[in-house]
Amino acid sequence: MTLFENALKNTNLRFIDLYSGKEYCLQDLPIVNLSHNKKELAFLYLDNSIDSVAMYWAFMQTNHTIALLSPATLNHFKEELEELYKPNYIFDSTRSVINNYYDSNENSLKIFQSNKPAVTIINKEIKIL
Repeated sequence: MTLFENALKNTNLRFIDLYSGKEYCLQDLPIVNLSHNKKELAFLYLDNSIDSVAMYWAFMQTNHTIALLSPATLNHFKEELEELYKPNYIFDSTRSVINNYYDSNENSLKIFQSNKPAVTIINKEIKIL
């Protein structure tokens, strides 16, 4: 049984949105549509918002490898990391546009996806960086 399946069974599990104070259970989180076909790298610049929790859970259900990063990281350093590692997905609520990426999600959560095919080779055993 996966972590997500166990969490779904926990009827007491709640998430509180830092900004609104609203309480959510796992089933109430915003829907995030992601490709599950192949292993790709995702950079997630997460804060304490409910959107970040939803994004984390969505990526945990996929085969993708995720790097958990702070949204407070300076933009020029973010750009250097992204140029070096070329993630296929980027979630960063502090930026509305990222060069060479497009907004691939039709929902309210902005997920940037690379305009170029993924070239990073990731060991199949690695889930979180």
